[in-house]
Amino acid sequence: MFPQEGLSSRAVKKELKNYKHQDKQYIDGQIFNSICTEPLVIAKEAYTEFLNTNLGDKRIFKGTAELEKETVAMLGELFDRQDAPGCLVSGATEANLLALYVARQKAMKKGMNEFEVVVPESVHFSVIKAASILNLNLVVTKLDSEYRADPKVIADSITDRTIAIVATAGTSELGMVDPYDEIEKIAVKNGLYYHIDAASGGFLLPFMESARKIYLGNGVCSIAVDPHKYGYSVIPGGGILFRDEEIQNEIAFSSFFEGTHIHNTLLGTRTGAGAAAAFAAMSYLGIRGYQSCVRRIMETTALGEQYARKKGLKLFQKSDLNIISICSREPEQMQKMLEEQGIIISVNKKYRVIRLVIELHHTYAKVMELLDLIAKLEVSFHEDAIYLT
Repeated sequence: MFPQEGLSSRAVKKELKNYKHQDKQYIDGQIFNSICTEPLVIAKEAYTEFLNTNLGDKRIFKGTAELEKETVAMLGELFDRQDAPGCLVSGATEANLLALYVARQKAMKKGMNEFEVVVPESVHFSVIKAASILNLNLVVTKLDSEYRADPKVIADSITDRTIAIVATAGTSELGMVDPYDEIEKIAVKNGLYYHIDAASGGFLLPFMESARKIYLGNGVCSIAVDPHKYGYSVIPGGGILFRDEEIQNEIAFSSFFEGTHIHNTLLGTRTGAGAAAAFAAMSYLGIRGYQSCVRRIMETTALGEQYARKKGLKLFQKSDLNIISICSREPEQMQKMLEEQGIIISVNKKYRVIRLVIELHHTYAKVMELLDLIAKLEVSFHEDAIYLT
């Protein structure tokens, strides 16, 4: 209820604390469904410091506007393009929407009035959302045997109505990385807009010794990347990078007032706090810091997979990144029973498998503890099935 008289700060803080107390905390190590974790302290401090800034007005907030440029340049370095134009946005949902908007604008300039976007089955649902908002028809293609996008199927799905192709570097369901370099060749050959959704993999792949480099250039027109995931920044904190300014300037909205810059984003008023937090996190950790974080995550994932097999659990698909997918007789029941014990996992609707996301807030001991419990519950499901038959 809206109070008639304002409450004391102490009363307000007490109410807020009551709400916050209902939330689970990453530090407990029981959240296994989230691709985000506790932001770095320095990122939270930077976010608070810049809360009153507005990147929608660069005449007032010149320093914050420069900070955004520097942060975008740092993001660009992840994809070998420090000079890449771009913006800090709320997250990959907004970034994917902007990318497809650009693709549509370019197609309209060619006189097209029907718009198809070729995407693999594993594309993130934010792309489906963006297509619906922009009235684009998604042509959904089958995956290969290891649940990555199949370049040949994508090539065969292109028509004279196709305006773009989307690939994913780190699928949400299984953590797979599409063969983005092969798909890039297809996009170039057909003169199509090519967008890579690297929301999950953008802060993992560049710091993995064995990973293929993603380059923003040649056929890649734009990339979505999220500092608020494995960049350990604050939510909301996403980014979109473009190959050049000509592409970025397809998003151009002017205000009613003299001196106000053209907006290249969906939002008009947007805080610089996300830029400050991302800058703080990247500056604090540096390349070696991220390499250390990624190494720890991937080692914990690999050890978790080994332990799952040791406990007799069947893995659905080995992830390219940090997701452990486990087959279960009753995955929905498993999720419910674990949640009753305070453990949050997710169940993949399409494949009906348990999905565990390994993050910095997980120790190997916590992962083993969960896998022990899953194995125990799985045995009980099996025994119940025998009893019922």
